[in-house]
Amino acid sequence: MKNLLIIIILTFGYIGLFAQVEDENIKDVLQEKGITEEQFQEELKKRGMTEEQAIQEAKNQGIDKNTFQNEEKNPLEPLKKLEEEKVEAESEKAKAEAEKIKAEAEVIKAEANEGEEDELPIRKLPKEEIYGQDIFRNKTLKLFEPIGDFRAPDDYIIGEGDEFSITIWGRAEYSNILAVNKEGYIKDQYLPRVYVKGMTYRSAVDAVKSNISKVYNMKDSYLEIVLSYSRQITVGIYGNIFDPGSYSVSALNTAMNALVAAGGPNQTGSVRSIKIMRSGGTDKILDVYKYMENPGIADNLYLQDNDVIYVPAAGKVVRIQGAIKRPMNYELIGSEGVLELVKHAGGLRPNAYKNNIQIERYTNDRQVLVDIDLNDLLSKNKKFLLLDGDVVNIPMVKESYDNYVVADGAVEQAGKFELVSGMRLKDLILKSGLAEDARVDKVYVLRKQEDLTNRYIRLNLKDVLENRNSSDNILLRPRDKIQIFSKSQFVDEFTVSISGEVRKPGGLDYDNNVRISDLLYFAGGIKPSASEIALVKSIELDNSTSYQRINLGNVMNDIDSDDNILMEPKDELIVYPKSKFSDDFSVEIFGAVREPGLYPYNPNMTLNDVIFISGGLRAQAANSRVEVSRVIKDNVEQTTVVVATLNVDKDLVLSSKSGFKLEPYDQIFIRNAPGFELQRNIVLKGEVQYPGVYSLTDKNERILSVIERAGGLTESAFKQGATLRRVEDETGFVLLDLEEVVNDPNSKFNYVLKEQDVITVPKIKDLVTLAGAIKFPGIDSLKKLNVPYHKNKNAKFYINKYGAGVDRKEKKGRKRLVFVEYPNGYTKRVKRYVGVKVYPKVEKGSKITVHRKKQKPEKRQQEKKETDWAKVVSTSIAQVTAVLTLIILIDRAFAK
Repeated sequence: MKNLLIIIILTFGYIGLFAQVEDENIKDVLQEKGITEEQFQEELKKRGMTEEQAIQEAKNQGIDKNTFQNEEKNPLEPLKKLEEEKVEAESEKAKAEAEKIKAEAEVIKAEANEGEEDELPIRKLPKEEIYGQDIFRNKTLKLFEPIGDFRAPDDYIIGEGDEFSITIWGRAEYSNILAVNKEGYIKDQYLPRVYVKGMTYRSAVDAVKSNISKVYNMKDSYLEIVLSYSRQITVGIYGNIFDPGSYSVSALNTAMNALVAAGGPNQTGSVRSIKIMRSGGTDKILDVYKYMENPGIADNLYLQDNDVIYVPAAGKVVRIQGAIKRPMNYELIGSEGVLELVKHAGGLRPNAYKNNIQIERYTNDRQVLVDIDLNDLLSKNKKFLLLDGDVVNIPMVKESYDNYVVADGAVEQAGKFELVSGMRLKDLILKSGLAEDARVDKVYVLRKQEDLTNRYIRLNLKDVLENRNSSDNILLRPRDKIQIFSKSQFVDEFTVSISGEVRKPGGLDYDNNVRISDLLYFAGGIKPSASEIALVKSIELDNSTSYQRINLGNVMNDIDSDDNILMEPKDELIVYPKSKFSDDFSVEIFGAVREPGLYPYNPNMTLNDVIFISGGLRAQAANSRVEVSRVIKDNVEQTTVVVATLNVDKDLVLSSKSGFKLEPYDQIFIRNAPGFELQRNIVLKGEVQYPGVYSLTDKNERILSVIERAGGLTESAFKQGATLRRVEDETGFVLLDLEEVVNDPNSKFNYVLKEQDVITVPKIKDLVTLAGAIKFPGIDSLKKLNVPYHKNKNAKFYINKYGAGVDRKEKKGRKRLVFVEYPNGYTKRVKRYVGVKVYPKVEKGSKITVHRKKQKPEKRQQEKKETDWAKVVSTSIAQVTAVLTLIILIDRAFAK
């Protein structure tokens, strides 16, 4: 705001100066006031104001010519109070505006979250083809804006258009934003000019500080100088780039940052030979690999206006893979070879095999393989140049280590141990430790011979432990395996077990004194559901299985019982439940009860019990008609079924107070009461006074009765189109002539209604529909033609008048195939009487259809077979020869 007031004052004052010095150079007059004309015009342009607008603003602020002239030495002094007031007002206004912007931002953010799918898609660049291309695509670098939260680097080169924000606070106070003009300096009324153009940012700040200290007493004051605005420059970015073109960027951006604006090098673009071309200057080369190793080199790549960045196609591209830290494609330049490639790729992995690496190369139209000793290159720092398209394979070490020995078996720490020089058997035992049950009388060392065969060495470990100089304390070799056995390996361990209806089934270590009673005790005894009969399952030596029956009652009553036998190794005592030895019986109930089905039988179960647990009788049940079907076993091989009929009252109590006791397999049938029936409903739709659902009053209620109950038909009812749909037995459509029903209650169409019948009475229809093989133009696309109804006219009338007649030629229509379908579904066709066609009469809502003549299938012509005369002649000769032979034989027979 302060800068704006300065411009207003100066502008207004210059008008007076121009009047006083008409013959003098205006530039000299401006310089007397300490401001150049360019600075004056630039300040106006920056704020989007003309001279006229600045004068008007001065008038609005109460500044006139006299004010300026009277306060020529310090034109800001009379405006100090006005400036403070306006700054305060502007501050409040800015605060309110900031709150408004914040609120709008929240709304925009909420809307963005609600419909993220509406956001513009973010361009996704392909995966890098050459190492180094990805740095421009993965947001590692960013493009600096002219105004923003940035700090200019110390070596940034100051140019025209850059702005410095200078603030002094403390005892002295000053605040202003000064721009670098064309002459290359910054200045205002209170500060002498300081030439900064071409300086580094650090040097420029030091120069400004030095000049300020000459004007202001900086004791007990603080000074801050920052680059608040960086100038805009235009650079061209061309070549193998995703988005080549001209870009306007902040001068703070180095060539590396500027390339981000164009997406960076594309899949074929170079990352080692990027040119920065400047008119009248020397071209610079940007090497991305050097930047990635030392980002500080980018500081020497600041751009100037009209610089051109050119990205050529990648030159020599080779691939390295295998035991390398960063396998991929790399661009090489100059004399770079294998060693430089390994360095670019991050170096070798620890498991890299360096004695022989291989290069796949294309030369003279064929692929060849080149072997190289990488150790030799590394030790002598020798060069080995690569060709474009080479693939360098770094193999991995496949041979595993062998400087170990293994301790296995009855040791405290089993596994591999490092084999050190002079290591003996006792040394390994001291490392691994021995288990408590280890056998020390004999130990085996498994050793791999030179011919790769195995050899077992038997040693006395006890002697080794007692005497280190024992001959059995052998010197160990790589991969030796010491096997130490435990004493338990040479002792058979058996168990006996118990399962089934006991409280704690499980196993027990075998003891030759364990009996049945002991097993039962360890298992917590048998459950109440357990049977007294149990089995001992034994596994014989030949792996066959045998069983022995045990009476647990005898065992529990008498410990000396013969059933309390000794258990053998692997024996299992199986305690069975009582249910295993009893049949599961049931009774079944059918009919009018709430939960018919099968129920478990109980010896005390009665008929009343079954009816009760099945939910009781339904409302339609006939309690005077309860039948029980029972199976009676006459003898071992034959059964008889008998049926008993009983009476049950509404409280589910038999007439006989003693009750009816049930037997296994009894079946109970609860019949429905003969006269009981729930409501049967039908639906009446359409043109009746009160359409809806109606309950039938008796089993034989007819259509007319229900329509009368519904208040009769409306005036717009179309009786001829009434329909009846029947759900019962999936009957479906039923032909109905409601007009006849209304006129004659005894009509055969006055059907007895069934449950869920649907009667529909439509509104009056006054159209007739034509379809089929008629000559009416466009009937194929229309499918049908609706025409007005004519009283007492037949189908022929409608076909000729509206359908242009029957199409016999194209559609093969036939007059004898004319059908009329009436609104109620009834259909009539043309009839013949003494050779005269009689067409059906047409009613409102009818549909006239002209059918086509059925096409007869074409007769297939039988292919004539060509006569094979040679075959016919040969067959005939054979037949004649056979006949002659027969005659000769007969003659000879009779001659004898």
